[in-house]
Amino acid sequence: MHPEKVSSESLSEFPAEIRPMKVKCIGGVDPVLLMESFLEGVDGIFLVGCKEGDCHFMEGNLQGEHKIRLIEKLLGLAGLEPRRLGYELMSALDEDLFKDSLTDFIGRAEALGDNPFSAEQTDPELLDSSLAAKAVLEGFRARALVGMELELLEKGNVYGERVSRLRFGEVQDEALRAEFFRSWIYLLLRKGPLSVQELSERTGLREGQVLRHIVAMRQRNLVSMERIDGVTPLYRALEALR
Repeated sequence: MHPEKVSSESLSEFPAEIRPMKVKCIGGVDPVLLMESFLEGVDGIFLVGCKEGDCHFMEGNLQGEHKIRLIEKLLGLAGLEPRRLGYELMSALDEDLFKDSLTDFIGRAEALGDNPFSAEQTDPELLDSSLAAKAVLEGFRARALVGMELELLEKGNVYGERVSRLRFGEVQDEALRAEFFRSWIYLLLRKGPLSVQELSERTGLREGQVLRHIVAMRQRNLVSMERIDGVTPLYRALEALR
């Protein structure tokens, strides 16, 4: 939706804390910037795009929708409320729908309360997990997941076969969880050597799950064994391209 087509009267009745921002297309919004906004303490972000068929950038609104769902999943994994992020696809002429949708979102954000990152002291574990989510969004694998979703759901594979949304969602969730926890483990190991048990306690994963991630990360040259403390291996992060 083109924000310049929204009249000033549409926003005048809402709280002054709302900060409108114009973008050419929600498909071009950088997910990393959204995550950084939450890390800076923003209570909620509401994105408005053109309804299907009205996008001047062909499939920009659909790309934006896929990105938003990806961010919502990462917010949930990190321990932040996914409902702090909202979006709506609508006609630029439908101001009543715009007002109603924004009103609903404001009420939802107020019910969630203040963003934990707006407090003077932030839970260090929440900060680590949120930074891990941001790292996933910065990586090429998250961008590939968005591109694959649009391609497979809308156009099908090389044989013209479309993948069901349910099946792709299952595969995407599994891949996203793996990337998230590997990013979290990597960030923790950058602070110093840790054992599988310690990583399990920090991330909430079972030790067997942590070990499988460590094996995959060693294959990608992201971590290595630092030393053996008694009979316990300690691992460290490698400075490598992720």
